[in-house]
Amino acid sequence: RRTGNLPPGANCEWKTVPLAHEWRGERTEPTNDGWFRLHWHLDAVPARPLGVYIVGFNRSGRLLVDGQPLVELGPMREPLPLNWNRAQYATIPPALLHAGDITLEVQQRVYGWEAGWLSPVRIGPEDVLRPVYERRHFWQNDLVRVFGAATFAIGLFMLGVWLGRRDQTMYFWFGLATLVWSAISLDYF
Repeated sequence: RRTGNLPPGANCEWKTVPLAHEWRGERTEPTNDGWFRLHWHLDAVPARPLGVYIVGFNRSGRLLVDGQPLVELGPMREPLPLNWNRAQYATIPPALLHAGDITLEVQQRVYGWEAGWLSPVRIGPEDVLRPVYERRHFWQNDLVRVFGAATFAIGLFMLGVWLGRRDQTMYFWFGLATLVWSAISLDYF
């Protein structure tokens, strides 16, 4: 359902869904927004910030803590970013927290023609969650970026070899294939 940038009102009928959750909006709309609410309880305000770690989150969105904006996970206007292969991380400063029940709202914006999905969300001490996020970011994005650069370099090298041996077209096709592979893989990081 398209709701724009304002959170759904008090009269909205929320339903409980397990995470990871895939959802679809109206295909006739250019973009659709999905809203998720996560509730938890704090006995006392922690002295250090809390971390919010989302393993999988496609396109764009933002996080709100008790209705207060926390962070945007990519621009909320078109063109929407390709965030499907990037874990997301945010820090909740102690100033936004209070003892008692707390609500984290997750707004997710996707194009009307695609499904939105949200993986399980972990909330906890930043010194525990940030290393988990950084480790995943390394294996899922940074290492892929290194491999992508290496593949691109190999493609250029093979095209250079082909320039010296034009009668052996296998170097041309291999170089071209690796350059195309590198271009196709750009949204993996």
